[in-house]
Amino acid sequence: MKKWIPNILTLGNASCGFLALFYIFHESDIETACWLILIGALFDVFDGLLARLLKVAGPLGKQLDSLADAISFGAAPAAICWYLLNDAHASTAVPLWQNLVFPVFIVAMSVMRLARFNIDERQVSGFYGLPTPANALFWLGAAMIHHNTELPVYLVDWTNDRVVLMVFALLFGVLLNLDLPLIGLKFQQWGWKGNQHRYILIGSALAILITSLLIYGNVFLVFPVVLLLYLIISIAHFFANRHEIQR
Repeated sequence: MKKWIPNILTLGNASCGFLALFYIFHESDIETACWLILIGALFDVFDGLLARLLKVAGPLGKQLDSLADAISFGAAPAAICWYLLNDAHASTAVPLWQNLVFPVFIVAMSVMRLARFNIDERQVSGFYGLPTPANALFWLGAAMIHHNTELPVYLVDWTNDRVVLMVFALLFGVLLNLDLPLIGLKFQQWGWKGNQHRYILIGSALAILITSLLIYGNVFLVFPVVLLLYLIISIAHFFANRHEIQR
């Protein structure tokens, strides 16, 4: 029965994803949907940790994890993208297809990413392509920033710009399946050497989080900024160590 403990968390992740879709499409309650995606992300973190701790990791859990992620980190962030595109300059008449094509692209690229991850044996301590939870957290952050009336206008304006939103949807959709090495946060040892990029990322993320809380009182500002920082540090690490990585 131990193997079902992490599996229940995985199913909780999938359930959160479905409920997020319900709150977006049926209730137009984007904030509740975002919190549900965040809870699903926590389930996604702890199901793997528990599986390894209880020594019950197996093929069933791996498949369940990807199927749950397709809902919570594929369909749900695509729905957020759709919501933001509809809400941005809502007074302007826009053909329906324009608001659907980019969310559909996110779903398709997310499912492709998850399928590739399941058969790619290289992705143990790092990733090849943007992880789907990272993409989901970006859209979660964008939605929560979009609805925060207490933030300065210059921090919110980009979430009201259809072109910016479409560019991000296209960019992250491509990055999900781009064969680009990105760093993971699994430590093989705790020393500085070999983990510089991880410690720099974690330290920078904490600094941004503290700054965001002290100045704006908003934790969701962190997600889009940290994702962009993650990509920058990963790319810098790749070029600094490309000869070792290629071997």
